[in-house]
Amino acid sequence: MMSEANVLRQLIANNKLIPFIGAGFSENAGLPSTQALTRQLLEHFEPDLDGQLHSAANLLHLTEYLKIIHGGSLTLVLDALRSCLPDQDVALSGSHQLLAQLGFSIIYTTNYDRLLERSFAEMGIPYKAIVTTADIIQSTGCSEVQIVKFHGSLEVDDSLILTESDYYKRLEFVTPIDIKLRADSLGKSLLFIGYSFSDFNIRYLWFKLRRMMYEVDPRDIPDSYILLFEPDHVTRVLLKNMGINTINLSRYDGQNRSEKMTNFLQTLQ
Repeated sequence: MMSEANVLRQLIANNKLIPFIGAGFSENAGLPSTQALTRQLLEHFEPDLDGQLHSAANLLHLTEYLKIIHGGSLTLVLDALRSCLPDQDVALSGSHQLLAQLGFSIIYTTNYDRLLERSFAEMGIPYKAIVTTADIIQSTGCSEVQIVKFHGSLEVDDSLILTESDYYKRLEFVTPIDIKLRADSLGKSLLFIGYSFSDFNIRYLWFKLRRMMYEVDPRDIPDSYILLFEPDHVTRVLLKNMGINTINLSRYDGQNRSEKMTNFLQTLQ
């Protein structure tokens, strides 16, 4: 039986694997987690509410609230986000550099930061960031690595999926970038990195992708993969039933999560 690393290496060699990158991946370079980002925005705009925010509240709730109290504008919130997500030194994240070296033709990310783009640029690897419909059109037939900013970019305000309302609209799954994901993922495996599968939005995205393949024999749909630290038995079984194999990053060498992630990616070279 092939090891998980061998399976992934073969998928990469055959251009059959698409990384799907979440916020946990950028934490390796010192950027805040989604929870920390929520706290920073709260402290910036509503310090008197610190400690009163319901434990279930998240970035979506807070940005929706901030949009309401600022008269429907997110300008100030976006300015604050840019301050919270500065351009980090990509040398701080060996994981980003390794990902750039693995030879993927396309990478999806829900992150707003530009660490992936900067990693490719500094290593001299041609890439194209896909944010708008115009970007999708211009990328047709291009040879550069495509970095698809699935939740938008801080450089294109109108592209951002940031508030709860934005997510409700995204759940319709009918925008050009959604359609691109459907097409790109057909016959390929996804590798979720930097996510917890307790994230409803990612679970729903996966549900929709699987629903679109209802005419395909389940045996012909390739498995996908997710990197998790110490996944419990229930999580592994649930994910396996959804066609997602769990890779336990805790089994890889390293003194912390960042080092374990880096060592895992090194096994894919």
